[in-house]
Amino acid sequence: MLKTGIVLSGGGIKGMAHLGLIKALQETGIKFDCITGASAGALTGALIAAGYSPEESLEFFKSTPIFSIYYYSTSKPGILDSEKFRPVFEKYFPEDAFETLQRPLHVTTTNLETGAWEVHHTGPLINVLLASASLPPVFAPMLIDGALHADGGIMNNFPVEPLEASCKVILGSYVHPISPITSSDIKTSVQVAMRSMDLARFAIVQPKLKRCHFLFAPPGIEAIGMLDRKVIDKAFSIGYENALLEMPHLLKFLEKKWVYPMVAE
Repeated sequence: MLKTGIVLSGGGIKGMAHLGLIKALQETGIKFDCITGASAGALTGALIAAGYSPEESLEFFKSTPIFSIYYYSTSKPGILDSEKFRPVFEKYFPEDAFETLQRPLHVTTTNLETGAWEVHHTGPLINVLLASASLPPVFAPMLIDGALHADGGIMNNFPVEPLEASCKVILGSYVHPISPITSSDIKTSVQVAMRSMDLARFAIVQPKLKRCHFLFAPPGIEAIGMLDRKVIDKAFSIGYENALLEMPHLLKFLEKKWVYPMVAE
């Protein structure tokens, strides 16, 4: 069997669709050996790499009251203090180390001081996960090795690179598409800034999507708000239901490549 990896993009709550996809893969008997992720993709990927089921991973997000007053920042450059989420992460990752995960995981962060994206796959885990999901200006950046790091999706929202040297088959899950909008959709300076950031990010991501052997980009996910916790289950369902439709095509591709010659039986 050829080594298979999966790339999980950022996208906030949209990232719950990754878990729906992984549930469909598991039900179909399709396995992957390693994971790379940015932002929400890093969090979902870490939970799966730690051995949690898609449903258990979903509960991680549903049980965390992101906008509780407790998490608000009083002295850091962000509305919410990312460090205050550490106890939540410690419940799911008590050993706090990449090396204790059940399968290899690569996570991207953005070094705000150098302007470069960095890949992490060894050492302390929680700090990296908190940094990778620290979307400015909502979440304050984290210190890693003395430097401020923020959301991995800023500079690399689809980190396919760590898989290319070691995996013969690369699956991709992209949940942050760019859809046409009208002037009525942009009414505030924040909306202008977010739209501009999304366009710049997609310009970087678009050519990398073609470097996957099979790409999942579920229709309908664009309607999910990045921070809208009320639609967590809906995002999961969008990923799961669309993935089920894609499974016959993926199986055909894998069998053709002699990756899973018996999986359909």
